Amino acid sequence: MNVARYWAVFFLGVAAGAAVALIYAPQSGEKTRKQLSAIWMMRVITSRKTSGDLGKHARSCLQENKDVAEDVGGACELGSR
Repeated sequence: MNVARYWAVFFLGVAAGAAVALIYAPQSGEKTRKQLSAIWMMRVITSRKTSGDLGKHARSCLQENKDVAEDVGGACELGSR
């Protein structure tokens, strides 16, 4: 089993254990549902922010690579003359 899969399975187990602990905690179901909802919304917001940051980084890397490729292409054209 590769390392990434190992950690993915580990964190899935941790999340499942946390969910079971919340569900069986000695408090009302309504309070538990509100807690789960708040946690879920926090995760959604974090995921959206992270994916937006990742998209910006990917666009930046793509543009940088295009610029380098154009520079290399221009140098090759000059060298072949």
